[in-house]
Amino acid sequence: MKHKSKWIMGMVLPIALMASCSANTETEKHAVQKIQEQQKVKAEKLSLEEYTKQAVKLRSDFSAKIKEFGNVRQDAKMKQSEWQKAYYAKVDAIRGVIKEFRKIAPPDDKKQIGEEINVALDEFDKAMDLYVEEIKHEDRKKDDEALQHMIKGQDYWNHAFRLLSINNPIPVEGSDGTIDSQDLKDLDKNAGIDRDSVLLNVSKDGHELFGKWGFMNDNGTQNVSIVLHEDGRYEGYGNGSYPSKKDYFGGTWEWNYIKVTVTFHHNESFRKGAAQKEGEFRKKMNMELQRFDDKGIQLFDLESQQTFRYSKLDDNRKAAQKDIAAKSPEPSTSLKLSLSNLEGYWINEKKDVVLSLKKDGTFYMDIDNTKHRIYTGKYQYNVTAKSLVLNVEEVKAEPLGKPLSGEKRKFDFKVQTFENGVLNLTEDGEVWIFKFDGK
Repeated sequence: MKHKSKWIMGMVLPIALMASCSANTETEKHAVQKIQEQQKVKAEKLSLEEYTKQAVKLRSDFSAKIKEFGNVRQDAKMKQSEWQKAYYAKVDAIRGVIKEFRKIAPPDDKKQIGEEINVALDEFDKAMDLYVEEIKHEDRKKDDEALQHMIKGQDYWNHAFRLLSINNPIPVEGSDGTIDSQDLKDLDKNAGIDRDSVLLNVSKDGHELFGKWGFMNDNGTQNVSIVLHEDGRYEGYGNGSYPSKKDYFGGTWEWNYIKVTVTFHHNESFRKGAAQKEGEFRKKMNMELQRFDDKGIQLFDLESQQTFRYSKLDDNRKAAQKDIAAKSPEPSTSLKLSLSNLEGYWINEKKDVVLSLKKDGTFYMDIDNTKHRIYTGKYQYNVTAKSLVLNVEEVKAEPLGKPLSGEKRKFDFKVQTFENGVLNLTEDGEVWIFKFDGK
């Protein structure tokens, strides 16, 4: 059985290291032998300098053997018996390099590199077993299974090698030795890329990414672009639209530590207040996290090839609290508020009510914003009576654009306190507490 398959010639290993167990052209024998040899092999702990030297050499050897294997797999000229013999020989050659890699280990302070390399080796080893089974049993499904192990192995392999290259320049795979990893990193910095900063600053659970991300407007207010919640929820906003859901993505997000990617899964999308249908928006966006430092983050959309740069805008942190204080209306316990004090966005503690009071005297209020029950109309503020009255002209709910009848037509709030950007209102005995969130 000879065939051309989805081969990954060069896909694996332009960035990594390797080692595994021995080889046998029969899968059953190899499985037993593999366990026996792994039990015998005790990796020698090397200095970082020596480990790097040997790892780079084995990486080069492994890449060459992978390429040779790919060439045989796609050779349609050899006789079947010759082709099969060559096929098994190339598998054995790959296993030989893997076995050599298992004999070395990095120093203790680089233990994580060795652990990730071992995961990669195990995955490559499984792939080789499946490639043998594929030919032995003429089962093309084994080829797909093997490819998945190769891809997973490559992810760990690449990540481990990136860790190895931190403050430790290594030759670029395929170069003549005159270009090293630091040369490429220096070029990357011109595009705002600093992958080492991600490796050094973002942990496996990605908790450093929690919070609001965006940029500061010229007037010092926050312009929120994305919100990454600790429970996995995600919010994305059009420029200047936060916290309104008129231009909005909603769904979940996940961090992949090994692939160094942030993935957004979109459950809903709104454009100009209208819900978009299936097929009208991307359900999934894979982003490479290219930088994480005190200036913020840089994300690269792997599909659209667009770059996004954001700063941290977490109003739960001291820095953000100072920012809120700077942009909030002047504190007042005497309640001497003016319309200019009230203009802007207000959001309640649970973040399920958003109130926008505009300069022209109109308002927008989204109650239970997950269901988008939206009230619009005009508002009045009476300093003497300490009252804020919202006169509702229209109420809409999902699907947006469909008016509702029988809804409340007036909100008659009494202002209780107004201090440090927090507005405490009551209406019919119910307490409403809003925090100022920008103009």
